[in-house]
Amino acid sequence: TYFVSNPSAEPVETRAPFRARSDQPQHWDPITGKIRALPEFSPEKSGTRIPLRLEPLESYFVVFAHPASMRRESAGGVNFPKSEAQMTLEGPWEVSFDPNYGGPEKITFEALKDWTQFEERGVRYYSGIATYRKRFEFKRNGTGAGSTTYLELGTVHDIARVRLNAQDLGVVWCSPWRVDITAALKDRVNQLEIEVANRWSNRLLGDQQA
Repeated sequence: TYFVSNPSAEPVETRAPFRARSDQPQHWDPITGKIRALPEFSPEKSGTRIPLRLEPLESYFVVFAHPASMRRESAGGVNFPKSEAQMTLEGPWEVSFDPNYGGPEKITFEALKDWTQFEERGVRYYSGIATYRKRFEFKRNGTGAGSTTYLELGTVHDIARVRLNAQDLGVVWCSPWRVDITAALKDRVNQLEIEVANRWSNRLLGDQQA
């Protein structure tokens, strides 16, 4: 088992060497718990070389778990298929804060923006959970059967829960800030809801300046 990590703010692609020589490599995602084969690998005198891709600040495990039936570069698939943007969610978002913590019950963000950059104190120094809601229409753009669709969240401060069409798709708390929405996505109107929670230190900062 090998732990690989990208400490940089840029994606990294490499053909990484490993000392293991006789087993089938697998990709183990420590966030989702998903395990999948890495079909591209090639033998070398001292081990195995595997094409890898890591998103900014991403890490995962490469595990040699099962005997490989053939020690050659696989032609049956790629380790990290190229992704293609299907659409960008632009325009206003409806955002709800908890009035018990000093935030507005409902406000419209004309575009996504860090709430600590707002002038309104109830938003700027809010600490707790805020819920972002947006309706959007989606039409698949040549995406084949069996493909995976992700929602890329950018950078979240500090943790977020994603629901699409009332389906809870889990919590995102580290890079890469994305969630698999394949099972919940409809080829028509969709209702997206993202709960974002930040740290209490933001409220303390506001209280200090009051």
